[in-house]
Amino acid sequence: MGFQEIAEGTLISDGSEQVLLQQTDAGRYSGYIDLSGMIFGDIVIVREYILIGNTYKIYHTESLVVPTDPILYILPKESLNGIRLTLQQTVGGFKSYPYQFIIEVIAGPAITL
Repeated sequence: MGFQEIAEGTLISDGSEQVLLQQTDAGRYSGYIDLSGMIFGDIVIVREYILIGNTYKIYHTESLVVPTDPILYILPKESLNGIRLTLQQTVGGFKSYPYQFIIEVIAGPAITL
């Protein structure tokens, strides 16, 4: 068992739904998005998807205005198949959004159902 960084960088918004992270490995995913560049009137939508079978299904959508706390913590999510996280700035001048994500890899015996 251990943590591994799987993505770190800065996304420059362009108005479309942009992928911050897309993984197809089993594990527990979590991370941070820095929203400190947002100003009054900006709106950002963060979407979380879980890979079920061969299709990403929406798990959670959050619409954010200028946050009280500038760092958005993506709560840990377990997935056997993978996840996708996206960001879309729908209102305001486009900003840069630094981010970092980790996976906790859990090793153990194979389980047969």
